[in-house]
Amino acid sequence: MSTNQELELPDKNYTFLQLAFLVILRMFVGYHFLYEGLTKFFNNNWSAEGFLLQSEGFLSEFFHFIAESPDLLNIANYLNIYGQILIGIGLIIGFGTRVASWSGALLLLLYYIANPPSENFVFIDRNMIELNAMLILSVFNTSKYIGVDFLVKKMRSRNNG
Repeated sequence: MSTNQELELPDKNYTFLQLAFLVILRMFVGYHFLYEGLTKFFNNNWSAEGFLLQSEGFLSEFFHFIAESPDLLNIANYLNIYGQILIGIGLIIGFGTRVASWSGALLLLLYYIANPPSENFVFIDRNMIELNAMLILSVFNTSKYIGVDFLVKKMRSRNNG
């Protein structure tokens, strides 16, 4: 297959390179989420407390409130760790990628709001870049063609027809 040849897909036409680079982006972002989640999971001393307490955004009082409440902090820690792990796995294997992409975008938006970019970056920092990658992945749902979602769809169509 040449690199300019289009794949025949039911609702979109991607070239081989377009689909390949979108899947690579999905896997790279998934790897980053999985890595961050596992790093937190295996570090018994990790807590979101420090990140929340250094919040300087317009919702800083809300984030400080979470950090200062042991129960809310435990919930935030749990959601952060397992959210990152599940988002990462979903993106890597191509399972529920639209939900994983939107969930990841929401998590990154919360990070961005809690600690906006420093003066060096003005409005755009790594969280905003990765957030936009998540939005791109939510629009170009590559798991329908390469991933577990594709396999599930294929098995369902076999069973129904």
